[in-house]
Amino acid sequence: IVVPSTIDFGKDVLVLDRKQSVRDIVDHFAAKGRKKIVYFNSTERMSDNAFLEQLKLHGLCTLDKHVFHLTGRWLEKEQLIGDVFLDTLQQASGGKITFDAVITSCDEGAVALTNYFIEKGYKVPEDVAVAGFNDSSMASYLRPQLASVNRCDAELAETVTGMLMKRIKNPKM
Repeated sequence: IVVPSTIDFGKDVLVLDRKQSVRDIVDHFAAKGRKKIVYFNSTERMSDNAFLEQLKLHGLCTLDKHVFHLTGRWLEKEQLIGDVFLDTLQQASGGKITFDAVITSCDEGAVALTNYFIEKGYKVPEDVAVAGFNDSSMASYLRPQLASVNRCDAELAETVTGMLMKRIKNPKM
């Protein structure tokens, strides 16, 4: 099972830990002079603490709220994920942009928010910088191009295959 945080399923588990990637993005934004960074996060909460700790390290805890947890029914596929990000923005801030950089938990959300910012007259990345996760192929078609964390799917597949082969060779493992 491939999961975003350590959970005991009683099965082999590979944890995809985003904490270091989130820290790296905060470091990059801080180095570029960003002072008001927010994080739109989905179900994986472990990276929230890494994000907030990194903000504190840079002295950037300047907003009332820095983490927005996604609302809506996207897990049941009743709502497009991009719309969930937009709804969350509306619910959390009334659509007001009080930040100068945003990290999203997926590229779909980053694209939706980027389009929203542009429609509202903001320049991306000059006024609001955006970073996503998953490095989806569509990210390269967005103008401006989306900065996105690559999950290294080939390496992930190789690791999972190696785990599976070890399990097959030694079923009592």
